[in-house]
Amino acid sequence: MKFPLFKILSLWLVFSSQVFAQKPEPVVLQVVYKFTHQYDTTDVNRIKVENYVLLVGQTSSAYKSFDRVIQDSIAQASYKLTGMMGGAAGLKRTNSDELYFYFSPEKAYLKTGLLGNYIIERPFNKLQWSILKETKRIANLVCQKATASYMGRKYTAWFDTEYPFKAGPWKLHGLPGLIVSAADETGRIRFELASIRQVKDLSKSIEWDKSAKSITYEQYQNIAKSFENDPKAAMESMFNVKITTGRPMAHKNLLIDKNINFPLEVPPSKK
Repeated sequence: MKFPLFKILSLWLVFSSQVFAQKPEPVVLQVVYKFTHQYDTTDVNRIKVENYVLLVGQTSSAYKSFDRVIQDSIAQASYKLTGMMGGAAGLKRTNSDELYFYFSPEKAYLKTGLLGNYIIERPFNKLQWSILKETKRIANLVCQKATASYMGRKYTAWFDTEYPFKAGPWKLHGLPGLIVSAADETGRIRFELASIRQVKDLSKSIEWDKSAKSITYEQYQNIAKSFENDPKAAMESMFNVKITTGRPMAHKNLLIDKNINFPLEVPPSKK
């Protein structure tokens, strides 16, 4: 069933008045991972490389693009000095999604900036880990091996109980220690430790942008489909403006990128 965008936005306005009761807690650990994704099996040169930061609290975590954080910091510093925002030229394309996990009680949220500043509650994924006896040293940390399957991929992770947190990169979590590195069985998806440090600044907490509007995932899907079907009409409706352009606006696959033949998550129908 298709919904006109104005109806979707009406639902959004009602739902966004609700407030998630997740209490911010101080960040105690910052971990940076180098994420590598060979997303096209027909061309080994088509690889996505991006640095991500995992902010860890006692019972929660936040995962976002570290490259994006750095670029935003540079842009803000430039604005303070010059009064002007830097141009997009030369900037690396980064992921605007942020993942928030709360382990007690178990909750998961996605904050996305792709089609607006939204916060969306998502299912809390539980991985069935098999913990093995094998160990190895990674950056002076003695790590233990574990394996699990998630969304059509088989992962091997190395975790360290010296940091007794259930957190890890992306949606990989739930071990009795911090996940230091992980990779799928093909090696096309890798999360490699770049740096790790304890955080003593109690002012840093795990919480999303307070201006983010809360919507359901179904609402977000309907908004994305409206943009896919007619991006010009969707933008005019959302921002209440008239867009004049000499050529049709490009249609983009927002929910599933058809240029990726080795996605992070395999749709159930393709397993």
